[in-house]
Amino acid sequence: WEDPTAAPPAASYRAFDALAAFEAWEAQCSGAAAAAATDAALDAAQDALRQTPCLTPEATHEAVSALMQRLEQADAALTAEERLHEDFDALALFPVSVVLQGAMGELTWHRHEMDSLQRVLQALRRWEGEAQGLEKNMEVESARDPRVNKFCDSKADCKRLRKALRKAQRNLEDKEDDDDVEEEDVAAVRAAKQNLQNAEKESHAALEALLELESDFPEVVRWLTEGIPHVLLPKWRAERLLSDFEIQDTIRCHNVVHRAQLDGRTYALKEFSHGNRKTWEREAARLLRAAHPHVVELLAVFEDRSDKYTTKFYIQMPWYQMGALDTWVQNEQPDARSVRRVLAQTCEAVDHLHSLGIIHCDIKPSNVLVGADGRARLFGFFGGGGRGTGGCRRFNWHFFSDRRRTFLG
Repeated sequence: WEDPTAAPPAASYRAFDALAAFEAWEAQCSGAAAAAATDAALDAAQDALRQTPCLTPEATHEAVSALMQRLEQADAALTAEERLHEDFDALALFPVSVVLQGAMGELTWHRHEMDSLQRVLQALRRWEGEAQGLEKNMEVESARDPRVNKFCDSKADCKRLRKALRKAQRNLEDKEDDDDVEEEDVAAVRAAKQNLQNAEKESHAALEALLELESDFPEVVRWLTEGIPHVLLPKWRAERLLSDFEIQDTIRCHNVVHRAQLDGRTYALKEFSHGNRKTWEREAARLLRAAHPHVVELLAVFEDRSDKYTTKFYIQMPWYQMGALDTWVQNEQPDARSVRRVLAQTCEAVDHLHSLGIIHCDIKPSNVLVGADGRARLFGFFGGGGRGTGGCRRFNWHFFSDRRRTFLG
């Protein structure tokens, strides 16, 4: 940073010399010294005239002589001053070179000051532009990436369409109570559901685009639902509710599992209460991590806050039509080759879990599901943890090595 008021030393000295020379020339032109001498001589002559009685008998020769001397001195001083003014050439004695150098130095200093102030002005204008840009960026709407705006807009569309669906459903229920249902009412509910499903698909596509942006700008996570583990975001359905599904059956065991339909497809929805949120997160994350062609597939996770008194969490999985392995064998009577193929696929799934350091701990026919395509999907490995509980354990290679040495001697 450069002080704009700091003058170059040489220019400052030349200005001071010019000012001193001009003051000396001004004093010389005014004849102040000669005028002072003349004034002193005239004052002395006037005092002598007042004190000397020249025209009285008391006048003495000495007094008159002193008076004449004073008058002569005053006359000489007047003559000297007059001669000085006649012989003095002010223009010839003017310190032109010194004053010119001083003026040039002063001009140089002012130019230097103007250049400094110009640079300061340019810097201030640049900072003003940057400040305006920062102020503009502080505005949320202008600072958003288009993908963030698209995600927020899609969420707003889902909320709007959900309200429209509820309105259409209430209208249909009222007409059912009055036994006055028309085809248009049913079609309106069906169309509202379809619009909501399309909006949810767009919302999930916007979420996936936002997750691509998140790798470079982690702060975009603030636009997502709070508290959702990062690993589950690709499967997260922000606007999905249980009421979006048509519940066909509910199985109550260790957890509540719904068999439900959505958009013509059947799913299994595993339900978790608000107090089991950590379990929901852990099971969903483990199921996602253990993705394999012969492991139960995780399709989506969502939460339902429609009830203001409680929140429930769901894991959405495919509904495997043939059921468990023993049910499939009993109902379908498959040949031996089909059974061996399902068992081999189950072994592949177990081997995959072991490669991830996970031991199932509860492999049984009811934890092997068979789909309509005849393929096996291993299930029940993400629960609480012990034998017989449908749980799993982390694979302890050191423990295994110790036991192996014991078994093999």
